[in-house]
Amino acid sequence: MIKSFLLLGILAAVVYQGFRLANLTGLNRVIYNHRPGPCRTISSFGGEEDATILPSGFAYITSGFYLDSPSNPRSRIPGRILMMDMNVNNASYVEAKISPRDFELVSPHGIASWTTDSGESYLFVVAHPASGEQVLIFRVRDQLSLELSNTVTGKDMGVGGLLNGVLPTGTNSFYATEWIRYTYPSAHVMAFVETIFSLPVTSVYYWDGASGHIAASGIVSANGIESSRDGKFVYIVTPSTNAMEIYKVSTEQPHELDHVQSVYLATGCDNVIRDRDDSSLWLGCYSRFEEFFDTLKNPGRACPAQVLRIKVSGKEAPFTVSIDEVMSGVDPDIQGCLAFALPHKRRFLSGGPVTNQLLLCDVKYL
Repeated sequence: MIKSFLLLGILAAVVYQGFRLANLTGLNRVIYNHRPGPCRTISSFGGEEDATILPSGFAYITSGFYLDSPSNPRSRIPGRILMMDMNVNNASYVEAKISPRDFELVSPHGIASWTTDSGESYLFVVAHPASGEQVLIFRVRDQLSLELSNTVTGKDMGVGGLLNGVLPTGTNSFYATEWIRYTYPSAHVMAFVETIFSLPVTSVYYWDGASGHIAASGIVSANGIESSRDGKFVYIVTPSTNAMEIYKVSTEQPHELDHVQSVYLATGCDNVIRDRDDSSLWLGCYSRFEEFFDTLKNPGRACPAQVLRIKVSGKEAPFTVSIDEVMSGVDPDIQGCLAFALPHKRRFLSGGPVTNQLLLCDVKYL
């Protein structure tokens, strides 16, 4: 009798895990093709993973990110930061110049910006050199010239895994998400295990300019990160749970984050960027995760792209949340998946880590 109950329990667990994984990967997800208006593709270097925009309308995009070990031959792909003027109709990018000239940018990942009251701007970039995780801080000298002002290592912050997104809180302070608890060479296996079993083992770290500490822990694959306009709340995307988590910045423990609400997205999203005009959140998503993983093995294969716009209303949790699907479907012009959606006025820019194109769309029907 006990053996029968044990077998029944194991069978129930296997069935539950199967349904959960099917839901997570989007195997049964119905996808409809639609766009918010005319879109055009812009050929790129490849590996455009995230973007940020300054109040001036100049956008900066990380390029050359690769999902692999730094010892892999693909790591020879040069890392770049691209700049695009989102104010012009026929926008295209140019490569920003980084000083010192001999500085090597390796696998740039998340990017965010901070502008002071005096108008001076800084870019914060997550990088993955073989020596270990880094958050690089660049001063924007002019639109096309970036000067490295500080390098914060994962060791400095006490980070044990791989970093992903970054959220500045000043010219030398920031939050950074840890999306995999372990570094290479075990990262490949552990990423699979953490995703399959939704293990809450990653954290968000805070760097105050002198030292780092854990601001929030017990998160399943913390990924994109953004804040509310007033800085009182922080949004963290967790693609392995198809959700976005909302945290409140603690008033008792400076810069620590208290979880207040979960928002189920029913899709796996990557980066989140706040619209400077209306404070809505724009997310680049992988509506079918298994097809995203397939593009890693078969570069050039198209996979479903999805862009969401989220509006969070209210002063305190629980917030009222509305979600609009801005774009969805397989675009034959895009080989790969889209990881971010950067809004500006009535358009948005999108790209992804396993595609060689950027997508620029007008928003006419939202």
